[in-house]
Amino acid sequence: MKFQIPSVFFLASACKIASADFATMSELLQNSNVSKPTSSRSPMGQLRTFNGFEETLLSDYLQYGCWCYIGTGNDGTHRGRSTPVNAFDKVCRQLANGYECAEIDSAQEGETCVASQLNYNKVFLNFVINPSSDVISDACEAANGGVNCASRACAVELGFLRDWWVLQQQFFFGILDNEASTYKHKAFGGSFDPEESCLTMRGETSQKECCGNYPLRFPFRNLGGSRSCCGDTTYWNEIHQCCGDSNHTYVGFGC
Repeated sequence: MKFQIPSVFFLASACKIASADFATMSELLQNSNVSKPTSSRSPMGQLRTFNGFEETLLSDYLQYGCWCYIGTGNDGTHRGRSTPVNAFDKVCRQLANGYECAEIDSAQEGETCVASQLNYNKVFLNFVINPSSDVISDACEAANGGVNCASRACAVELGFLRDWWVLQQQFFFGILDNEASTYKHKAFGGSFDPEESCLTMRGETSQKECCGNYPLRFPFRNLGGSRSCCGDTTYWNEIHQCCGDSNHTYVGFGC
């Protein structure tokens, strides 16, 4: 089951948490997996990705910048591209990358996976202490029967939520501007047009692989075997080597 945000968190968020402190709000975020009634918008009456959640707390980021398409999934029509416009957009790229790698990795294992739409077993984490990526992945795997599409989708979304919350609380307290008036898409009341502003240069087409660990795993093109992954870094095989052991890896000119 996809995670949901309690209504009390909706109200506090709408008010820019004027009277709530960080610990209180983080505790509410910790309990964001509370079960809700099933949605008629979902197959078999089940909840889908960010269902209800995006409509309030993430309302500024439903379509925002070059990478934020919350709730639409990576369906080809709404696909992020180009350089993220700011830190919020960068976290959305992290989410999109995670979805894509969940699908790539699952396909290699013979599993059909649409990570942005998949239901998974809820996980309760303490966001007050900013859980590590390992804690998130381990919890999602334990709740969803090991390493599979569901556990990967779980880790990707909780990792996004963790990193987005760090930024969002800075916005709540006036430390960081989310620049919504600049980067919210025209279809959602803003002025940003990704077709005009999120430009890319077409590079060489090649097979995609994934690098890093969930929830921060990301895709890269191997360019016919010219590029590889070392830990959480990609490198050119003709120039560098992947050095180290199972506990620590690094890219160097020689090992």
